[in-house]
Amino acid sequence: MNIRKNILRSATALAAVCIMAAASIGGSVSVSANSSNTVSIQTESVSKKRSPVVKDRYYRVSKNVKLFKKTTKGVKSAKLKTGSAFFVSGKLARANGNLLRVGQDESSAVYIKLTSGIYSGYYIEEFAGCEWDDEIYAKQRIVTEYGRSMNGGSYSYGSAGYRCTDCSGLTMQCYEQIGVYMAHSTVSQSRAGKAVSLKKAQPGDIIVLNYCSHVALYLGNGKMVHAMNSWDGIKVEPISQLKYYHVDTVRRIIK
Repeated sequence: MNIRKNILRSATALAAVCIMAAASIGGSVSVSANSSNTVSIQTESVSKKRSPVVKDRYYRVSKNVKLFKKTTKGVKSAKLKTGSAFFVSGKLARANGNLLRVGQDESSAVYIKLTSGIYSGYYIEEFAGCEWDDEIYAKQRIVTEYGRSMNGGSYSYGSAGYRCTDCSGLTMQCYEQIGVYMAHSTVSQSRAGKAVSLKKAQPGDIIVLNYCSHVALYLGNGKMVHAMNSWDGIKVEPISQLKYYHVDTVRRIIK
């Protein structure tokens, strides 16, 4: 009889320990005794939901900034440097390349993982040649810099590849750089955002032309980039010198 009592006491003590352990990790324990004075312990594990990664921030990155890449062995030098100054979106990352999550100490961030432009997916050191910038201004620059980089590319009807695209594919790709996804359609893009006058156009605005049959990206200073046709390809041109085009509407997406 004493042996049974000792076993029951030990089991009860074990159950108490399990309850305390489960509570410390967010789980739960149920304890039940049957007619033979034995104790059964059932544990229910509650998986902790991970917090989301931090949102994109916007930066101006200087020329000749060293680029890194994440590998199975950690973050390594990509043996590349930025060719010129540019604007970019990025997320804070730890020394191992994992993105920082909401609620984690930002001082533990070592890198910025680039999330837009031609260097998307690469890492840069957080304080090496980059400055945190105004979101709207940086978005305008990201979109227009990407569009300008397509200058000299080829026109391909129905396509949406880098430097090989049609007109609405070009503007669509430019806006994807800041996480804005538009239909591959000039008519659909003519209804995006809000209408503004050509005189008040800002870099990054979409210019819809020729009864919604053509679209271009305004770069600022009176110039736009557009995928013209199979003969002319993709060009940066002054709006004032355009032939055979008239402006239907100017649409502002970034605001």
